[in-house]
Amino acid sequence: EQQSLTDKAGIGNSHNERREQSDTPLYIIKKTIDATNKGDETLYVWWHPDSEKLAAFENKKDWAMKVGIHHEKNVEHRIEDYKVSIPYKPIFGLLVHCRKASILEKTIHRTLNNRGKNIREMGTEWFVTSIKEIEEILKFNHLI
Repeated sequence: EQQSLTDKAGIGNSHNERREQSDTPLYIIKKTIDATNKGDETLYVWWHPDSEKLAAFENKKDWAMKVGIHHEKNVEHRIEDYKVSIPYKPIFGLLVHCRKASILEKTIHRTLNNRGKNIREMGTEWFVTSIKEIEEILKFNHLI
């Protein structure tokens, strides 16, 4: 189920869209799932739309993605933290609602680091990967 948050005042439709001044999305959520241990925390995977476009142009299936956690189900508060530092509308390719997001995050980070997929210039949470690869890691470890 894909959701988008937009810039128009008030709460929007059944997708619980946040709206402010226009109909320009603040971000898009492509997929939300529950972990094996459901809870009120969230593992998120987001990226810059241009990274996905470049990958498609180059016929690649992996691109730069940030894998992080938020200690609430609602990632809108997390986007507020990034608003100043990112001048574009991020795409949330995957949200996983879970009890201990740090366990999922560490599992993904360690696996992707071992595979040499970390983008060192961008910190410790950015990897060249895909949603498919991340879901496979979580399934292999019985986390989803």
